[in-house]
Amino acid sequence: MSCGDGTYGTVYEATNNLTKEKVAIKKMKRKFSSWDEAMALREIKALRKLNNKNIIKLKEVLRQPNGELNLVFDYVKCTILDLIKDRYR
Repeated sequence: MSCGDGTYGTVYEATNNLTKEKVAIKKMKRKFSSWDEAMALREIKALRKLNNKNIIKLKEVLRQPNGELNLVFDYVKCTILDLIKDRYR
């Protein structure tokens, strides 16, 4: 099920078949010709280094043979935008 669509990718809610843990998968719109090209993304570089309770944890980076890139995150049911909207209702 799609949770949202952005400039660089679409986020889907999913379940890890092994652990039954709920995760969010960001499917990047752009294709990547190599693993090195994908790992050079600023988003991935930053998320791999950051460890803060206010930043959603990047769990895994998956590159498919066809060049598709998927970023696997801890699942969070709402966004910052949702919280801001709720505050001013």
